Amino acid sequence: MPGSNTEFEKELAEEIRRYSENAVPVKASLLERWLVTKLPVRKIHPNPADEFCDPKIGPSYEIISNYVEKFSHSGGRLISSSDEPLMVEKIRPQGYMLLNGHHRWAAAKRLGISKLPVKILNLTQMTDIMDFIRKSDNDKRVTFDLDEVVFAAPGEEAEKGLRFPFNRFYKEPLRYGIPALFHFLNQEGYDIWIYSRNYYPEDYIRSYFMRYHVLVHGIVAGTPRKRLGALERQKEMEKLFSSHYSSTVHVDAHSVVRSSSKEKFEDYSLGSSLPWYQEVIDVIKKIEQVES
Repeated sequence: MPGSNTEFEKELAEEIRRYSENAVPVKASLLERWLVTKLPVRKIHPNPADEFCDPKIGPSYEIISNYVEKFSHSGGRLISSSDEPLMVEKIRPQGYMLLNGHHRWAAAKRLGISKLPVKILNLTQMTDIMDFIRKSDNDKRVTFDLDEVVFAAPGEEAEKGLRFPFNRFYKEPLRYGIPALFHFLNQEGYDIWIYSRNYYPEDYIRSYFMRYHVLVHGIVAGTPRKRLGALERQKEMEKLFSSHYSSTVHVDAHSVVRSSSKEKFEDYSLGSSLPWYQEVIDVIKKIEQVES
């Protein structure tokens, strides 16, 4: 990477222009996704949808300089577990799009580091959503935040962990009652959609819930980090959902909110002496009774 910030900004602007127009996500193989590998830095490209590439926000040169100093002292290696690996998405015509790790990528370019460790992910694309909706016979969906609701926070009651060897792979604790709640929703004909601000591989989350014998229908990861274009993408998704689902229920830690295609809106507060998952089930039953 050129030494000056101005030269880097010109290079970044050119990369953004090129990959805003031409980059198309493609599915990486199972082997690619499960292994952490090293990729040439020249094949890793900045994400035009990330705030790093937003002219109003842009890169933090202080953060880049800190990484430059850190990598210099480590002989050009990424030595901290929190620094490894960068998260990327495979793209066509060639290369990989950064999902997380832009400042480390920029520091590596400045130092002339030739390769970086990466984790390759497949994210849910609009075509995936369209394909699923076409195949779904359900006209109701329920949405959850994976990090805030589905996974148990420190100190919250959690489900018993999976047995060996699965507990070595799936380490996030589930909020107590999630499997029972999801099983109930499956039986009631709801499509379950999960959203996360973090970049979890879709097959990782889906297979995790299969270990608890419940089905999750859609996983959308990393949405808040994609600042540019995120609003339009969200509008597109919501248009698809509203055209297919007559009813949407959003569940969080403190409430259940239902909206419908008839522009009806209902908000149910949680907080009784019942366990959280049982309260949610009772609210869903109430909603079903009103609709029937």
